[in-house]
Amino acid sequence: RAATRELYAAGELGKPGRGVRAQFFRLGVSVASDRIRRTLTNARDFAYAAWWWACLLLVALAVWPLVVLLPRRDWRHAVLRTGARTFFALAGIAVRVERVGAPEARAAVIVSNHMSYLDGAVLSAAFPGRLTFVVADRFGRQLIAGLLLRRLGAIFVGTGRADPHGAEGAGLQAVRAGERLVVFPEGRLRRMPGLLSFYPGPFLVAAQASAPVIPVALSGTRSILRHSHQWFPRRGSIIVHIGAPIQPEGDDFASALKAGEAARAEILAHCMEPDLGREEIGFGLKPEE
Repeated sequence: RAATRELYAAGELGKPGRGVRAQFFRLGVSVASDRIRRTLTNARDFAYAAWWWACLLLVALAVWPLVVLLPRRDWRHAVLRTGARTFFALAGIAVRVERVGAPEARAAVIVSNHMSYLDGAVLSAAFPGRLTFVVADRFGRQLIAGLLLRRLGAIFVGTGRADPHGAEGAGLQAVRAGERLVVFPEGRLRRMPGLLSFYPGPFLVAAQASAPVIPVALSGTRSILRHSHQWFPRRGSIIVHIGAPIQPEGDDFASALKAGEAARAEILAHCMEPDLGREEIGFGLKPEE
């Protein structure tokens, strides 16, 4: 009835409609246009992915030998930082750094959410100076990546289960020596977007070393290099929010937990992903009841 009323109001009621052939022709044109549009979109995505990997290979061929051969660790990190920034510029990935307060030059524990294998490169590009990354030991066993990470001074932690506790001793020694320790306290990557619960290890290190915790919230790296499709990058931009340093109130476990809760709240407020802390089974920092 509504359609009849509309035809009557438009003066079209009773007029002959288009023939069946014309209708099939319009349908065919519509289907063909859609397929052409999807083909062009796929071709553009594949072309970008090929360019992305070409840029990564080009930068890696320049950065890897320099990091391995340079005698001073500060120089190696300067090369890595320059290489990371060059790669993001060539790949058309805008990296915006939002910083609250002055950056800590020495003796700090930097904690960040973990969304993709790009996260380490993003932090290297965002922070001046050298960083000491806590990395899963499976990367240390790799020939090319392992040598690179060892020359950068990375600390390796066992991966029998995703838990950075094994790095606490080495991390504490590094922070007391004035290093900036970089830890992903979620301890693992997951396909599902969201911030997982935190392991207390890095916050115990900060409390025992009387060093500040610097919370860093990353957003955008998951959509560029997804965990389930990590070999097919996509276009996107990245935001790095560096929060104000959090100083543990003491060197005990309660002070470490309190610093961890404050750091997690800061990251959750800026990572643009939901809170998945309650979904994790195991020991970690949980939201308050």
